[in-house]
Amino acid sequence: MFDNAHLQLNTSDTPITPSNLFHHYIELPDGSSSLFNGSFCLDGYSYRALFAPCSDQNAKNLFFIRTFVYMHSREKYYTKRTNESSYLLSFTYEGKGVLEYEKKTYTLKKGEGFLIDCRKPHYYKSGASRWTHADLHFNGYLSDDFFELFAKNDYLKFQQPTDGNFQTQLEELVELYTGLTPYRELLISQKINSLLTLLLTSAPFYKKSVSRVPENLVYLLTYIQNYYHKHLTLDNLSDFSGISKPHLIRLFRKYVGCTPREYILRLQIENAKQLLESTALTIKQIGIMVGIEDANYFSRFFKSRAGLSPQDWRTAHRV
Repeated sequence: MFDNAHLQLNTSDTPITPSNLFHHYIELPDGSSSLFNGSFCLDGYSYRALFAPCSDQNAKNLFFIRTFVYMHSREKYYTKRTNESSYLLSFTYEGKGVLEYEKKTYTLKKGEGFLIDCRKPHYYKSGASRWTHADLHFNGYLSDDFFELFAKNDYLKFQQPTDGNFQTQLEELVELYTGLTPYRELLISQKINSLLTLLLTSAPFYKKSVSRVPENLVYLLTYIQNYYHKHLTLDNLSDFSGISKPHLIRLFRKYVGCTPREYILRLQIENAKQLLESTALTIKQIGIMVGIEDANYFSRFFKSRAGLSPQDWRTAHRV
């Protein structure tokens, strides 16, 4: 587990609490010591990622990792905290854990995890003689919006296979965090985004919502995906679908999560990324193919959305 990441083993023969913390040598990454502010008992051993977090400037714009730890906890282990500036994504591999959060108690078994806002009071502990789990603390300007999607659908506890796509992406994320890779912070941000999106799209409420999408909206989405580069207007979309413009905007916000215009912009940027990564077309040619003929405007648009210029994106992601 996490074999390709650079993790440091921390172990102690006796449980570690605030009263005896300074009698033990535990190396913590910069910026993470506050995560131990509160009441705790570290009983067991852990593997901790020690690479320094990204700079404050980048932290304002990206998802970023505060800490990651893979823990083999024994029966006395617990953490009780509040008012910490991070979100915690935890996942159980063996044994059992218990979470108390927002006046609810959750039992965590193999293949079960949770996502919580650590600014709120929370308490989690071993629920048996052992609890093997991974804890990822992260933050970033998109974190609040993503967490709201989980919270409003009462999806703080989730299930995933321990050997599935979730675990693969988590291991890739930790490998990125502990390695030295060009554009590391951007890639970390993308990977956290992908991990959270995976959880959302595998949630029961998401699958139920998809089954209720109006048929004419489904056809319209297919139409947009094929012709997004043709300067589609709201009038065009309304005429094609037979849905009034106000109702069309409401349907998009409900089922797609954005306006029709924003959906088209996202298609443009994602298709531009694919062309940059997989073809030798010029920047101008790619701009034209996604519906933006002005090369200078395309470059500004791309950088505002992707965080890198088209050429820098191609250099970083070229297949």
